[in-house]
Amino acid sequence: MNKAKLFFLFFMFQLLSFGQEEPKEISQIPVVKENVKEDSELTFVELEAPPIYPGCENTPIAEQRECFNTKLGEHVVRHFRYPKEALNNNIQGRVLVQFIIDQEGRVEKIVTRGPHPLLENEAFRIINRLPKMTPGKQKGKPVKVKYAIPITFRI
Repeated sequence: MNKAKLFFLFFMFQLLSFGQEEPKEISQIPVVKENVKEDSELTFVELEAPPIYPGCENTPIAEQRECFNTKLGEHVVRHFRYPKEALNNNIQGRVLVQFIIDQEGRVEKIVTRGPHPLLENEAFRIINRLPKMTPGKQKGKPVKVKYAIPITFRI
């Protein structure tokens, strides 16, 4: 199995295992209320219609979240570059990346938390390169959506 496939499988395992953990230092998940303000941020699981990653437009609604996660994982693998300085110094670990997909479908407010700035910078670069998406919707209106993903750096 080549390195890219192995990394992708490892990444998807990390993504799935992250979904099983209790949120730790992440902000509380907001409760969906009847009158959602236009500038409020919802989490990915609270939406009537999640953001649609390019290439997932024709996916059945029930499978769009899975398609989003798959395409996001493929994006990370495609753009992943282990920082040379981190590699040379045996720096590794998991970086949690939080970001918002705005009402226009663009990524904004990227925040990274990890064991070293070199790894955080690479995780930021990867997520900053995400393509414009179809925004998530609540009650038929585009809304901001919070999303978090772990990116694991292993030598």
